[in-house]
Amino acid sequence: GHSHKPAFTREGETLIINPGSAGRRRFNLPITMASLELKEEQAIYRLYDLAAEGELIEEQIINW
Repeated sequence: GHSHKPAFTREGETLIINPGSAGRRRFNLPITMASLELKEEQAIYRLYDLAAEGELIEEQIINW
C-alpha cells in the first residue's frame, strides 16, 4: 500500500507485502526495501533497513 509502513502478512494462501519506502524519510518510519525469493516449496521474505547500510531487519520463511 501507499502507507510507507513496511508490513508482511499472510491471509490463507495469499502473501501481502508492503516494502515500506526507499525514498526520503516520511512519518518517522524507517527507510526500507523488501525482497521476496520464491523457491519450489517456499517463499523467503526479507526486509532491509537502507539507512543502516542495508541491514537485514526481518526475515520470514513460508513453506508450502
